[in-house]
Amino acid sequence: MVQTKIVQGILLLFLGINSIRDIRKREIFLPLTLAGIAAGGLYTALTEGFTRSRICAVGIGSCFIAVSLLSSSQFGMGDALALTVLGTVLSPEELVFVLGLSFFLAFLVSAFLLLKDKATRKERIPFLPFLLAGYLGEVLLW
Repeated sequence: MVQTKIVQGILLLFLGINSIRDIRKREIFLPLTLAGIAAGGLYTALTEGFTRSRICAVGIGSCFIAVSLLSSSQFGMGDALALTVLGTVLSPEELVFVLGLSFFLAFLVSAFLLLKDKATRKERIPFLPFLLAGYLGEVLLW
C-alpha cells in the first residue's frame, strides 16, 4: 500500500523522536509507540481493512516481540514495538525492505566501529536510528 505524504511524515516523526530517545536513553517513548500502534491499526481499518497482507505485516513485528522476549532483550522490545507500528501501515514487502536496509546499515556501522576499535563485539548499538534510515530509504526508493 502506498502511504500518503501525511502518514509518511507521521511515521518519520515517530521514528525520529524514538531514535533520539534510543540514542540518548536506550529506551523508547512507550505512550507514543502504543498510540502509534493504535493509530496505525485505525488507519488501516479505515483505508483498506485487515487483509491477510496487513495481518502478515503486523505479524512480522509481533515475531520480533517474541524474539525480544526469548532472547532476553538482545533485540530490544522498543525496536520490536516500533516494527509493529510500521507493520500496521506498510505492506509485508515494504516492511521486509525496510528491515533489510536497516540491518544492512547497522551491519556497516558496526563493522566500521569494530574495525576502528571504537566498539567491542559485546557492545549494543541503538537500532531505531537504522530503522529510521531504512524507512527513509523505503520512502525515497519504493
